[in-house]
Amino acid sequence: MGAVSAIVRGITEGLDVTNAFWKALPRDRRTRGADQVQRARDLYNNWQHVDLGEAFRNVVENEVEDRFFGAIGRGLGQFGRATGRPVGAGAGPWDTAHGDYARDYDRRQRERNKDRRRWERFGGYKNR
Repeated sequence: MGAVSAIVRGITEGLDVTNAFWKALPRDRRTRGADQVQRARDLYNNWQHVDLGEAFRNVVENEVEDRFFGAIGRGLGQFGRATGRPVGAGAGPWDTAHGDYARDYDRRQRERNKDRRRWERFGGYKNR
């Protein structure tokens, strides 16, 4: 998983740099509605028109944004582990598909504990 993650991270960072430099092209040199391949073509054909100051400013802005959202994600992960509650997409009552999960977490925990105590009262695995 580590190698795949490193490859994906590298591709993502490369696309971020491509986008940052493409945004530094004058508007008349950019293709409207361009996908990543067209953006790379625009850069290749118009590299001499790239405003390097703007391009590097865009790269730094993207890096700051990545670090900011990464810090939020790490904090939410720590919060989830500390509280034992799910955090993230599909974990809250605002999510129609999984809203019951967060809302009914305590009730399900009580039921599990009750079942476990009942199982232990009757000997648990010893009576097998």
